[in-house]
Amino acid sequence: MELLALACLGTWGARGQDAVQTAFLNATDHAGIHRFHALTQRLEPNTARTAAFQGAATAMLAEVDASVWAKWRHCRDGMRLLDKAVEQASADPEVRFLRFAVADATPGFLGFRTNIHADAEVVITAMEQGRMAPACRFWKQVFATLLSSEATDPAQRQRVERIEVVAREK
Repeated sequence: MELLALACLGTWGARGQDAVQTAFLNATDHAGIHRFHALTQRLEPNTARTAAFQGAATAMLAEVDASVWAKWRHCRDGMRLLDKAVEQASADPEVRFLRFAVADATPGFLGFRTNIHADAEVVITAMEQGRMAPACRFWKQVFATLLSSEATDPAQRQRVERIEVVAREK
């Protein structure tokens, strides 16, 4: 199964996207983060989405490294990849969510939160327009992250709650 998923990742087909999204969601401990990072390093960095997932994985390495300087370097390098991905595809809600999630998880004093409100806005607007599958595990996590984040303002959280209610009713 993993070989099939990896073969699909090279062409970034639906299965490849599912595999990398699943790896992102499963990166909740050191082993998961290392697996996610290793998977993203095998992606061809020719699209904004692959760059975004590589950026998220690189930034997540800060969680597993003990050195303060290494943590900083991982965050900085990951955010650079995420910023590059957003430059390539500023309207892509998945790319914008990944940058949002990484910025939201970093301490504010690092200075990576400048675009967090705008990133949330792109994602929420895409949700309102029905440009993603709300039943998908990845997008369920997007809902949960936006609702629990202190970076989203009350109006944004209210919009996400409305979208979630409509999605449940379908």
